[in-house]
Amino acid sequence: MTLTAPTPQSSKQAPHPSQAASSWKEVEGYLEALAFRKEFLQLAGELRDLVTAYPSSTDARYLAGKFLTRAGEPEAALIEFEMLKDLALRGSLSLEHPATESYIAAQLEVDSERLPCRRLREENLGANLAALAAFEPRAVEELKGATDATNLRAVDLWGELVLACATTKRPKRPSLSFYESVQNLLQTSAPVVFWGVHTGQEVLCFLRRSSRAELKRFHYLFEKDLPTLKEFLRLKDISAAIEDERLKIFGGPELFDAFTRIFSTGRYPPPLVNIGDRGDYFSRLEGGGDEGRRR
Repeated sequence: MTLTAPTPQSSKQAPHPSQAASSWKEVEGYLEALAFRKEFLQLAGELRDLVTAYPSSTDARYLAGKFLTRAGEPEAALIEFEMLKDLALRGSLSLEHPATESYIAAQLEVDSERLPCRRLREENLGANLAALAAFEPRAVEELKGATDATNLRAVDLWGELVLACATTKRPKRPSLSFYESVQNLLQTSAPVVFWGVHTGQEVLCFLRRSSRAELKRFHYLFEKDLPTLKEFLRLKDISAAIEDERLKIFGGPELFDAFTRIFSTGRYPPPLVNIGDRGDYFSRLEGGGDEGRRR
């Protein structure tokens, strides 16, 4: 529905942040009560009045974005969150900020063409596919024709694109144990294989640490699900790593054929480090040929 300014139904007014006895927490509590009772017309009017009275307030923009998301108006919410980004002090918005949950949720609920980060998503994808086409033109055509992932989307996290889960409405992030376990590996040039995209940050973490000229590490990414791989390629422009072959990507139904073709040349060192569960991927590669792929 389209939210419009309501006709006052009650004499009760929202707490005003400028009043001595009031605070933004009280305002949030009042708006929370309206949302809980699903009084969305009243809620819309209060939010409109709030951002009109405090157009330069990050608190007002945060509350407007949060409750417009709750009211089922994600596009309107994203406008408020973009205003919040413009007003907030550099570095003050992060994963832990209270606005993050609603900001991510709003981005997952709109059509991808309506995302504020849509241009960056498509620029990253275009650059990465162009680089990949020099090595795997068939895979690129398959990726271009692949549908978007249904449970995963590259969204903005206050200036950084991350993969977010449509079910949990939260960004996918590696565990702290991942970063702790790979600290020593990041200092070496040992070839790494990633069994699946996972959060996407695992691959990007290794690529960042191998971008220096003195540390060229080979990275091999396997991802059977083309929509997932396509969304990963929207996260960041990693075309330089693809072009200089620091990153080899094996995706979709032909990934095992590509793997066999590439490693039969002897140009690429076998991986020494495994990231993720090699499970089904490994059994198919060991089996080899059509018989192995059917297992």
